[in-house]
Amino acid sequence: EGNKAFTNKNYEKAIECYNRCLELDPKSHIAYGNRAAAFIQSKKYDEALNDCSKAIELDPNYAKAYHRRATAFQHFNRIDDALKDLEMASELEPSNKQILSDLKRVRALKASTEATINANMSKINNTTQKLPTNNETNVKIKTELTNEKDQNNKNNDDNKNNNNSVENKPN
Repeated sequence: EGNKAFTNKNYEKAIECYNRCLELDPKSHIAYGNRAAAFIQSKKYDEALNDCSKAIELDPNYAKAYHRRATAFQHFNRIDDALKDLEMASELEPSNKQILSDLKRVRALKASTEATINANMSKINNTTQKLPTNNETNVKIKTELTNEKDQNNKNNDDNKNNNNSVENKPN
């Protein structure tokens, strides 16, 4: 009944059916794995992770649970965890084309992500190398302040001279 609901894309009903199945047989790794698939389709990735982990605990050779957990991991951007699970799933089912396809895709995603991170780190390093050191910054600020002070002193002297010349003028 749960599988029929799943096939008909009625994932909430499928989850309810798998819940009833687990009440009757709490050690059914298949029921946990199937409920995880329904959770994934319902975008309930936390629940899917939990069910896949329970299915793997009950049967460490259940490739579908690793594959489904990898899918859930990807939604949390846990690419390394997804990759590990896909590698395990591919060891358990080396001829499963979907697993192999997903493994290839996630490896490419990881490589692309690492390349982007490396490029961004390079840009950051180049930018920080161009920034003045604290000592250089302090010298520059002191020079600017000294120049500003000198300019203020000159203006004050000019104002005094102007005031003196006005005071010394006859009425």
